[in-house]
Amino acid sequence: MTKFHEKYNWLIFIALSLSVMMVDVDMTAVNIAINTMATSLSISLATAQWIVDGYTIAAASLIAFGGRCAPALVAEPAVHRRRLVADLVRGDFR
Repeated sequence: MTKFHEKYNWLIFIALSLSVMMVDVDMTAVNIAINTMATSLSISLATAQWIVDGYTIAAASLIAFGGRCAPALVAEPAVHRRRLVADLVRGDFR
């Protein structure tokens, strides 16, 4: 590991843990509100669950995409930005 990574290991770990916690809190709040949502929209509970599942998939996709775009915002942004654009054009999201 480089000195940069050794110096900021705990900071990176804390930031990652907080982001995962916020996603869990968000999904918990949505799942708690499912009954109220189904009642107020006059839809079945099964339909409301499909809506929640779609929301979860959309949120997870945006989080993964944001994680893939993150290197473009740090060291050597011009190089990372060009690679990000090339990966997006190719459809390569590794």
